[in-house]
Amino acid sequence: MTTFLKENALVLFLLLLMTALAFWGDPARDLFRYDVNQIDAGQWWRFLTANLVHTNWFHWGLNAVGIVLIWWIFRFQLSQTKWLIFFIILAPTHLMLLYWFAPELKWYVGFSGVLHGWLAASAIFDIRCKYWVGYLLFFGLWGKVIWEYLYGSTTGVEQLINAHVATEAHFSGVIMGTLIGLLWPTLWIQVEKMQSLHLQPKHTE
Repeated sequence: MTTFLKENALVLFLLLLMTALAFWGDPARDLFRYDVNQIDAGQWWRFLTANLVHTNWFHWGLNAVGIVLIWWIFRFQLSQTKWLIFFIILAPTHLMLLYWFAPELKWYVGFSGVLHGWLAASAIFDIRCKYWVGYLLFFGLWGKVIWEYLYGSTTGVEQLINAHVATEAHFSGVIMGTLIGLLWPTLWIQVEKMQSLHLQPKHTE
């Protein structure tokens, strides 16, 4: 149990924080959501905190499941400390991208933009370690967000989360995740630990 808590401390803390804010409800959403007018007034913390609050419990559940699944699959790529640095960079920058290039989106809550950026970066980490499956994930993800951006998301999901699905945030997340994945220092990728899982990369002569 102690080993489990230690190895997954970062994601457990993230889920605990998201849950606490979900219980807080409307006051938390009003205080922490991405809100263009409030950011214009100097409330810059919203670039970070907006990723941690949700419209309702179904929205929270979708993001929580996504966090657990992506963490379980890709957690060995980086150390927990490096993952923390990764999230601290990705979470605010993808919303800054929205602020600069999608001013029509006036408010946003949720972790989905970060999830999309996380997948993009993890796909690139796999590619940099010569795992061909990373190419499938990378191009499949880009195809998804381009389709969503052009044609929108399903109305069923919007009804369940009681809000418009901000496909712009998915797009900004993938853009920033791609840039971070490409610029991430090679020494910070745990290649040896990934190889220990019997996922040996193919080396070319």
